[in-house]
Amino acid sequence: MVLSRDRTADVVRGIAVFTMICANLAPKVLVEPHPFFLRLYGSFAAPLFIFISGMIAVRSAASRRYGLRHLLLRGFLLILTGALIDFFVFRIVPFMTIDVLYLIGVALPLAALFARCPAPLRWGLLVLVFLLGPLLQNRFGYADYPLEFVLGDPMDLSKATFLRIFRNWMWEGWFPLFPWLGFSLAGAHFAKTRLEEGDRASERRPLALGLFFWILGVALWRSYPGKLLIRDGYSELFYPPGPGYLLTALGVIFLLFHYAPLVEEKKVFRPFELLGRSSLLFYILHLILIQYAVRPFFAGQDLFSFLLIYSSLTLLLILIAFAVDRLKARFQSPPFLLHFLWGG
Repeated sequence: MVLSRDRTADVVRGIAVFTMICANLAPKVLVEPHPFFLRLYGSFAAPLFIFISGMIAVRSAASRRYGLRHLLLRGFLLILTGALIDFFVFRIVPFMTIDVLYLIGVALPLAALFARCPAPLRWGLLVLVFLLGPLLQNRFGYADYPLEFVLGDPMDLSKATFLRIFRNWMWEGWFPLFPWLGFSLAGAHFAKTRLEEGDRASERRPLALGLFFWILGVALWRSYPGKLLIRDGYSELFYPPGPGYLLTALGVIFLLFHYAPLVEEKKVFRPFELLGRSSLLFYILHLILIQYAVRPFFAGQDLFSFLLIYSSLTLLLILIAFAVDRLKARFQSPPFLLHFLWGG
């Protein structure tokens, strides 16, 4: 079966790129403390990316063009890309902790295998993965900042024990497997349901799920907000990701998947679609621009100046997205690495 591209997923992922730029720009440019609305605004890009990665895994596995070997290769390349970003952009020793590309690289083949399980088992695994994160945090603690070594600084390698690295990857790093892997598995389950029932048959489900998770999540999050840590200026509201945040994020995801098809044909949403189609490219590019072209000149800005810089950087990336889209049209069969970088 050859599947057409999921435009809704591209639009939603483009919205995630749009908010991700703000979340990653703020720690480098905006003077602290960051206003709460801005912290909240940037808090849902990561779960959106991870959720859609699970969808992609299932759609790829269902297509005749790709299978598990392709997902393993793509996962390896994502992990390698994450390591290169750690080394050349963040200037830290790779693999000490787990960032979002490491997580997605591990999650891709797992999500495809997860989708082959019977529905009752999938639901059980989903609940278990989401619950394990908060349970491990409460039982063993959650560090204010994960173990990292900055290149060029003195390194106390005695701290790099297996246990510390294991804690980072399991529940204490930037995007540990528990509970963040749950979003990828949820995306796989959602994609599996859409393939089995058809988009029309399941079009009302995202609204009901979104409202249920959002209402329950907001109520729980307000009652038990958690630490809401700020890690090295990164002020999203998921350090650590507690039950209230996890449920709220699922609600936001399903609501976006309900409303995105209603507006995706409108021209004003074309930039979101283009950003979403090449999300990996713009993830890498925006980090490089922030680290080497923005931060050295604009650190410590007030809110108004920050918003101007955010708008300018986003506009630049949108213009690049239109240029990339035109370039894609000239390639009938792009090389694998190019296809990997800018999307299909």
